[in-house]
Amino acid sequence: MKRMMQALALATFGAIFLTNCKNSPAPAADAAADSTATTAYEPMVEGYWVNKAWWETLQSTKSPKKAAEKLGIAGVTVQKDSTGAWEAVVNYAFHEGGSYKLQPAEGGNFALMNAGGGEMAHNFLFNADSTVFLDSFQLVRLGDSQMDDTDLSSGLISGTYTLKGKPDVVFSSNGSVSGLTGYGGYDINFDYVVDEVGADELMLIKPDGNERDFYIFEIKGNQLLLSEVDEIKAKDGSTTFKKGKVKYDLTKKN
Repeated sequence: MKRMMQALALATFGAIFLTNCKNSPAPAADAAADSTATTAYEPMVEGYWVNKAWWETLQSTKSPKKAAEKLGIAGVTVQKDSTGAWEAVVNYAFHEGGSYKLQPAEGGNFALMNAGGGEMAHNFLFNADSTVFLDSFQLVRLGDSQMDDTDLSSGLISGTYTLKGKPDVVFSSNGSVSGLTGYGGYDINFDYVVDEVGADELMLIKPDGNERDFYIFEIKGNQLLLSEVDEIKAKDGSTTFKKGKVKYDLTKKN
């Protein structure tokens, strides 16, 4: 979630739909709760949490665009801020987010409080059946709070690939890429709030880190296909985008 606001500035395509996850009414925050009580729950609440329906769809389809149909709240990162206080950074559809104070509530749950006015913004619920919800969205913990979107990207495509007539192409888990002339990094788009292409997108990053080229990507078994995005200008001045020719046909090594 740490790179969420950067993704907002860079991503230009996407679509958002809300899930219909249901949960029992949230307990009210205990205003008298001692903030130090959070310490007892640190192993349970700290970490990088994502929307469970989104995560399962991403794993089964390998398609962020299809998974985006499950989004509303994408997830939350729970960590200590620079002052040592606990905060929860909520990610909304990988498009925007907000930071809230974490406050213990009744029943081992937590309230997410607006930092300015102190009003409750969200309920973080740890149920007796081991399910975890942020409001009505069921979450699953993927790792500690040091995780971010790069880890999600690498989980989809990291590895070593062959490219006909070229040296091996390596997509590393840290977001770097080698073997593709002119590029030094990659970033998968998870933000489909505005969808102008209708396909899964990946950005290849130039070595200076400032320039990025968009590609449509498809995962077919051990193949990773990267296609160009064609820009089409109409007579009325409007612009549309569509899938162009395949530029990189990569085969993953076993």
